[in-house]
Amino acid sequence: MRSWRVLVGAVAGSLVVVGMVAVAPPAAAIDTYVLTPAVSADPVVGTPATYVLTTPTTGPAGIPAGTYCLAAQLGQTGTTATPVALSGQLAANLQVTFNAAGSYTLVLFTVTAGTTTCPGTTLLGTSPLTTLAVTAMAPTTYQLAVDPVTVTTTIGGKTQFALTLSSTGGGSVNGVPVLVSSTGRNTFSNQAAGTTNGAGKLNYSFQDNAPALSVPLTDTVTFSVQGVSAPPVTATITYRPAASAKVTVVSPANGSAISSGGLFGVSATTSGITPGTIAYLTLGGSAKAQSTVQANGNIRFDNTSIGGGKWIPAEAGQYAVRVCGGACGPTQATSNPFALTIIPFQIIPPASVKSGKASFTVATGNWAVGTTIYLTRNGNAVKKAQVVTKGKQLVVTAKAVSGKYQVRVNSNQGYVYGNQAGVVTLK
Repeated sequence: MRSWRVLVGAVAGSLVVVGMVAVAPPAAAIDTYVLTPAVSADPVVGTPATYVLTTPTTGPAGIPAGTYCLAAQLGQTGTTATPVALSGQLAANLQVTFNAAGSYTLVLFTVTAGTTTCPGTTLLGTSPLTTLAVTAMAPTTYQLAVDPVTVTTTIGGKTQFALTLSSTGGGSVNGVPVLVSSTGRNTFSNQAAGTTNGAGKLNYSFQDNAPALSVPLTDTVTFSVQGVSAPPVTATITYRPAASAKVTVVSPANGSAISSGGLFGVSATTSGITPGTIAYLTLGGSAKAQSTVQANGNIRFDNTSIGGGKWIPAEAGQYAVRVCGGACGPTQATSNPFALTIIPFQIIPPASVKSGKASFTVATGNWAVGTTIYLTRNGNAVKKAQVVTKGKQLVVTAKAVSGKYQVRVNSNQGYVYGNQAGVVTLK
């Protein structure tokens, strides 16, 4: 608004108006604008961020009338915002959503009244009222995984699941509660499975507690997390009826020949029996050796057996493998019986003594051709001979010296001595 100044003069004691001059009004104070984040955390892509707009007291009190927008600087990734009409407020909240992660220069500017949508970036030639440097962060996402996804086990069995929670955007995966639900053979909802460790991992054992049945059944197991957003994951358990406990002797075969006094081993397979279960080799119902069911379901009775096993001395009679639970509780299964054919290995008395020489007739048992048989006196070898024909007797001659005579083979299983019935003593 224009104002006027009156010019006056004085003549002989009187005031005289001599003219008027137009004068501009005093310049108004310039408004300044300040944007302050409503929260200290960096904004997250896709989530509206709030900024507080104020004008310092260097300008007129309150925010000047106008329609205000926030947008990214020209050339940057766009933002999304709605214009806000203001007039005289001391402070106002403006919201903007960042469309991608990165560094931004956030610009405050005015648009024509009635505008319904702020531009994604400032328009060419836009005069910013103020700017603010902003870093937009990618949103945190979580993913839950389970292993195995499908499993087959026996009714009444336990299944181990490995759960892994991962995140992007720096979200913590430590101490997140996990819930488990099941539908099907075992049905329940949202039971606590545990919490993840610092690596986002959790092991969970699923126990089948439903009644035993004779047909296969299925559970669908669902795992979900609390406190963070992650899609639930599912796994499928198929239960099959437990196999009948069974033991089958693989070696030796029924009727296998072995030299008297010989040593042998036994191997057997099992099904439907838990690894670690105690097993016995029996002869005529009496235990002769002990072992355990291995992880692969096999049983061995020999010098490799668990618990310091040894080779078994051959005896006549019916052998079998018996499997029992705990400290050999009730018998779970007994194998097919088997017997050994014992071929005599011994000196056939009496010895023939002539001209200071003693001749011993030896039954060679089941020893193979080329096997060395030692004649011993008082435990020391004094003569040796080799098997020429399997099963054919040998005659071994040595100096006739008084003592106890026996035969021996140095086998892979150790010393094998002839039958005690064949021990000959010379006087």
